[in-house]
Amino acid sequence: MKEKIIYVDFIKKRRITFIHFIINKIAALLISKLRILKTTSSEHIYVSKKKRISN
Repeated sequence: MKEKIIYVDFIKKRRITFIHFIINKIAALLISKLRILKTTSSEHIYVSKKKRISN
């Protein structure tokens, strides 16, 4: 019985780590997308400021 419990626990841990891995991947993708959006928006702001100064 002990071996069975350990085995089940091992499977549970593996499943948790797998889910964590997926969540981390998704989070990393979201963060990278957000960073790209932030950089592009800041560039737009910078360009619009430049235009305003030149006008």
